[in-house]
Amino acid sequence: MLGSSASASFGTRGSSRVRTGYRVLVVGFYPDGPDAAELTHVRTYLQHRIDFIRHASVNSALLEPYHGDVITIRARPPTLFVGQFNIDYVGMATTAYPELEGYRMVDLVEKGEVDAVWVVASPDGAFFHENALVGNHDLNPNPTGEKWNPFPAKCSRVFFVNSYGSDARSYDAYVHMVEGIFTTMGDGYPSNWPADYPCDVLSATRTDFTTTQPALLRPFERFRLADAWNGGAYASKGHGNCGSSHFPPTARRDVDAQYQGNYAYYDLKSWQRYIDGASDDWLQYPNLTGSTRQLNGYDFGAFNHYQSGAGSYASAFGASPELHPSFAFGTDSFHLWWFFHLPHNTGVTQGKLNNWWPYVFDFNRFNGSAIDYPVDGFPDTAPGFDPIDGEYGTEVATPEAWGYWHSRNDFGPYGRVLVIDRDQKPEFVRQGRHALEVTVDQEWFQSDGRNDLVFPIHRNAHWDLSGVRTIKLAIKLDQGADQLQGVNPVVRLATHGGDRLEWVPIRAGVYADFLRDARFRDPQGWQVFQIPLAGDGDWERTVIGHIDPTLNPAGVAAARQELANRVLADVNYLEISVRSQGTRGDSLRFHLDDVEFSVSGN
Repeated sequence: MLGSSASASFGTRGSSRVRTGYRVLVVGFYPDGPDAAELTHVRTYLQHRIDFIRHASVNSALLEPYHGDVITIRARPPTLFVGQFNIDYVGMATTAYPELEGYRMVDLVEKGEVDAVWVVASPDGAFFHENALVGNHDLNPNPTGEKWNPFPAKCSRVFFVNSYGSDARSYDAYVHMVEGIFTTMGDGYPSNWPADYPCDVLSATRTDFTTTQPALLRPFERFRLADAWNGGAYASKGHGNCGSSHFPPTARRDVDAQYQGNYAYYDLKSWQRYIDGASDDWLQYPNLTGSTRQLNGYDFGAFNHYQSGAGSYASAFGASPELHPSFAFGTDSFHLWWFFHLPHNTGVTQGKLNNWWPYVFDFNRFNGSAIDYPVDGFPDTAPGFDPIDGEYGTEVATPEAWGYWHSRNDFGPYGRVLVIDRDQKPEFVRQGRHALEVTVDQEWFQSDGRNDLVFPIHRNAHWDLSGVRTIKLAIKLDQGADQLQGVNPVVRLATHGGDRLEWVPIRAGVYADFLRDARFRDPQGWQVFQIPLAGDGDWERTVIGHIDPTLNPAGVAAARQELANRVLADVNYLEISVRSQGTRGDSLRFHLDDVEFSVSGN
């Protein structure tokens, strides 16, 4: 069992099983009927959000829309006052809508058909809270402490009505919901979530850089620690963990023309800033050690944007590639990282689930009280990602171990990853029995998109690739090849986001698109790449990770090689990135096969 420490003491009150599947009632209020283009946009973002939760939770929360789609309600949401836009949540939850077959929202919750309600479209000016609790009880049963008073609808359960726009702030809002759940739950059951972690925390005044005071933190307060500045949560120098909704653990305690001390996940300098971070601990919960390592925005999904036709960046990177003008990020990638660090291990320790996702989606059963009964059904997070017939991930029979992420913008397209069989589509399986089919819905971009395939989704492979000489993979374009944009593909091997090796296509000294290069095309139309681990004239190898910037050039080179050796000795995941530029109605589809790590060089 991953992350186990003290064994749970089970009583005889029965047992329980963790759920991973949850159904969400997704509604759009369209009094005059939906605009087709707008509804397409809403549907795409819905799928993007569902994929976000699956990826971040490592399959601990698999969300399904009620009836498989957005339910378009041809009415205005009820309001509390005539002419006003403050939503009447009780009225909305207890209205029988024809589009719900005459059921009320509370009926669907009561029947167990629905676990949450997402409002994804509403008339201009309708004022929804980001997260509203509806039902018959608070999440905190005690008269004291943090309270989240529900809108009092008659229902034996409580549920959230969440309202989200199509940008990164919807993930910000989701973090707020989680923060509220764990804060009220901890105050409701303090003996199970004791304030027993001593920490010297910084002042809550943004301009005070020196004042500290001792505090005792509950587990979730420790999870939310930032290094220097954290808005309404705690910060402690040298003890940054995962940060909070607006504040990555690297958030800076400062202001300038671009940054006013809030929404630090939009602040470039917060992404560039290194701290001693303890976030890795939470992937091993409950076995917390307090150990730290150097952490910055590369861990949250930042990257260097290699511009097609630009000369090599390698010589300009020096010890600090995050300071190069190519450094870029997509803001929702921080929230993906944040949710991924919510504990998701198996078992129960000292009355608490080692997987926190049931507290987020199944809080009527797992309400934070002490668990003294057996619990099973946890998703398997044990490493098991050895090659199948020599292939890493592209010979698996199902796509559960793969993750897709669009990491360029606030909101990207939905990417669907399927495993296909040679008997179904022989022209798209190059070797063995299976290959991956990736379809990227290009419905909306703010700029060119970076589509990332990650294997394994758990990011805990622990491969020792020290003896590997060549990375091999094959990509075959199927649909929308004209939408390819920029430098393709970029291949990465990572211990974690902050320490990684990446190989970038380069031709005649400038970055290039090898997915269009006939030199790599085989007779069946596959682009086949043999990438030397050391790099060569076609593939520039870049080492990403913290290196002491005060070292001289020889010292930087030695540190970079040491970092590369450390990554190769413990690779946790492979990432393959493709760039494209699309518009509404477009889609890109490609196939991936024959991913191999070779010790022979061919």
